[in-house]
Amino acid sequence: MSSVNEGLSLVKLIEKTLYESDELVNIRNAAEVSWFGVTLYRKWQGMDLRKISLRCKNSKNVLQEFSDDAERTIAKFKRAANDFLMENPLNWSPNIIAANSMYRISQTILLSCQEENEQNDDGLFQQLSIIIADILTACFTNLARVIITKCHRNAIEKREKSVHEAFLLLDKTTQILKLLQRHEWPSLDHDKAAYIEEWRAFFSENNETLVMTSPSTSSDEAVKSLVSNEEQVTVIIS
Repeated sequence: MSSVNEGLSLVKLIEKTLYESDELVNIRNAAEVSWFGVTLYRKWQGMDLRKISLRCKNSKNVLQEFSDDAERTIAKFKRAANDFLMENPLNWSPNIIAANSMYRISQTILLSCQEENEQNDDGLFQQLSIIIADILTACFTNLARVIITKCHRNAIEKREKSVHEAFLLLDKTTQILKLLQRHEWPSLDHDKAAYIEEWRAFFSENNETLVMTSPSTSSDEAVKSLVSNEEQVTVIIS
């Protein structure tokens, strides 16, 4: 969890630098509130994670509980909300945004588990670790752009602070940047590389999966991502 927490701190910085959409700000707020509850209280929207782990027989049962709770939360929201709220995510509260995401993610993983009937808890943990690592890595490909952006702030009164932040970020992420340079990445332009939807669209159009490969790494040894080819569940609110 500490590694994910450290990775998310960089993701937050990248998003704040590159994304200006109000909708994305709303999603970030929901993510921060949810992650705060997990790290500080070990709870997900009021659900005690420790109690769930003790009550459930395996990880699939845990995912099913998350999915069921999220579905109930969304169903309650749909009954109480009017059409305008339903159509505009900007008006959703953080817990609804988080519940919607949890439902989609848990259902996607459960569908994947059904295709691999013999997958145990260790296998599922490895699968989730790969997904998280690939998503973070895709986000980290924007680090160089963030550093350059911070060094080119137009407002003079903000430039000194921004450049200082850029140097601190460069010092903190030098090793990450070196690792990224060892791999071949999709030919996405900078604007598209900032959005995970564009990554998915690229792999879908080219019928490929995200594979982190270096010139000295064979395709059999490459780590394959599930981000680009896993079956997606339709948003329950739509």
